[in-house]
Formats: sequence, structure tokens, C-alpha cells
Amino acid sequence: MKKTIFMLSAIAMLGFSACKNSGMTLRKEPFNDFVSDKEYFRAVGVGTNDVDRMADKISRTDAQLKISEFVKILISNVFEDYLKTNLNSSKNETNGNIDNKTQSVTDEILKNLIVKKREVYTLKNGDFKIYTAMEVSKNELKEEIKKSISNESKMRNEFDEERFNQRFDDALKRFSEKQK
Repeated sequence: MKKTIFMLSAIAMLGFSACKNSGMTLRKEPFNDFVSDKEYFRAVGVGTNDVDRMADKISRTDAQLKISEFVKILISNVFEDYLKTNLNSSKNETNGNIDNKTQSVTDEILKNLIVKKREVYTLKNGDFKIYTAMEVSKNELKEEIKKSISNESKMRNEFDEERFNQRFDDALKRFSEKQK
């Protein structure tokens, strides 16, 4: 709920603020073409503050939150599909395992985010508005999920890489279709 409120307020703040860079009005937001594709999850974060370091931190956090939401949904879908079809576990055991694995993999993936672009603007009131574009490889995500599975003996013993790859690709396709 808090994340939803934060995201909505960030979007509202983005929509209502006008950027200036050396007295010029931006006609469009930077990095509009920086979107997720078959190889990467991508997001642009925006931060505004009177201190440039804080604006930078806010923009990075915003981008990280956006990517983590994509990643969590995908990971959860992959684990849910995979665990329910491959392991003979109780529903409570499976759900707890999915939540733990999802959080663990998401935490690792967030460590691998790459800042691809960054732009700084100064508003008329002297505040800084910073746009940060970040990405993470979907292949890295896939490998991190495999690593997570191999770290647990019950899952490792029943791991079927071909079936896992199919589940991952299916979940990625469904997720991509929902994003359009």
C-alpha cells in the first residue's frame, strides 16, 4: 500500500512539475524511449530536491522501486508456476517458499542494477530535478532464480532446467503482454 501511494505521488509530482534547464522548458520528459525490452527491465526515476545529492538519491530510489516491482511480479509468477508443478509440497509451504525466494532474488537483482543515463536540470526556484535511467538484464534474473533454486536441496534434487526455462519464458511473455 505504501509503495502504491509513493508511486502515485511520484507520478503526480512528475506530471505537475515543469522542468527548466538554463531557462528552457522541457518539451518532453527525458528518456521516454528508455523502456523494457526482450533483454532488459528498464525504468526511469525522477527526484526533485534543493540539494542535488538528495535529488539524485530520490531518482535512483524511484527507478529501483519501479524495477523491483517488475522483477517481483515476474519472479513470483515463475516460482509459483515452477514450484506448484514440480514439487510435492503443501500449499502453505509453497507460498512461504515463493515469498522467501522472491524477496531473496529481488534483493540480489537490485544489487546488479546499472545506471545507463542521468540528466540534471535546475528549476526556476533553484531546486534540482534529476532523471536516472537504470536497467537490469533479464538473463541475470533468470540465472539468479536458478541459483536460488540450486541453493535449496529439495528444489535442487527435483530441478528440471528445461522445464524451468519454459516456465520462465512463458511468465516473461505473459508479463510483457500485460505491460503493453
